[in-house]
Amino acid sequence: DTEQAAANEAVRHAVEDLGIRYFDVAPEYGDGVAQERLGPALRPYRSQVFLAAKTMYRDAEGAAADLEATLTALQTDFLDLYQFHSISTEEDVRRIFSAGGAMETFVAAKEDGRIKAIGFSAHSEPMAIQMIETGLVDTCMFPINFAAYHFGGIGKGVLEAAVAAGVGVVALKACAKGRLKVRDGVDVTVPTEGMMRHVPEWKRLEMLNFPVVMNRRHPTCWYEPEEDPDELRRLFLWALSQKGVTAVLPPGSLDLLDCIASVVQ
Repeated sequence: DTEQAAANEAVRHAVEDLGIRYFDVAPEYGDGVAQERLGPALRPYRSQVFLAAKTMYRDAEGAAADLEATLTALQTDFLDLYQFHSISTEEDVRRIFSAGGAMETFVAAKEDGRIKAIGFSAHSEPMAIQMIETGLVDTCMFPINFAAYHFGGIGKGVLEAAVAAGVGVVALKACAKGRLKVRDGVDVTVPTEGMMRHVPEWKRLEMLNFPVVMNRRHPTCWYEPEEDPDELRRLFLWALSQKGVTAVLPPGSLDLLDCIASVVQ
């Protein structure tokens, strides 16, 4: 269909024209269909790329089912990185590492080759540091942004802990403008039905109570990205230069992808 054709072309352009090799996805992305679109599009390039995915499930059984669904949707028999998605509370950490917790699934999948590395994403610095200090994760996805770092101190502790533990940091929101504001051109929304069908029942209330700021100019980006090419370049390179950062994710907008790619080419 036309949406799959567009996804195929976007991936082809990213890999062949821009040299992009890191792809990150989750069941909730793209109104719940991102994995289904990415799988066929990425299939011709699977051996050339690093593929990362995520799960919201904190129990072993749920994570196992989610992993199998993700592998099927992405048309691959392994992931280079599988991540605990959105670690935000002590309860998240407790459930993951308790008996019958999701870490059991992750470890088993790593042992049998279905995943190559274990990671997590978080926006809470205390929770991110706690996950890093378990010694059981390989990567941490966390906001590393110039304004947040220098004016809010956000990210310093995570980078220090990650470097000390030998954990790689994947930088989120490097190109965000700063504090998100509701104004002309910006909507406050809640997660869509398509997203929510992939979210464990216990996590849904938390997500529904956390409005997401979306930019109408870049509807696939869940924060307000910088658009000036020079500022994009400064923000991206600053994040990439931080000790411990091994990858920087661009804004989730194809409109900005070429500009971001030109920064590192």
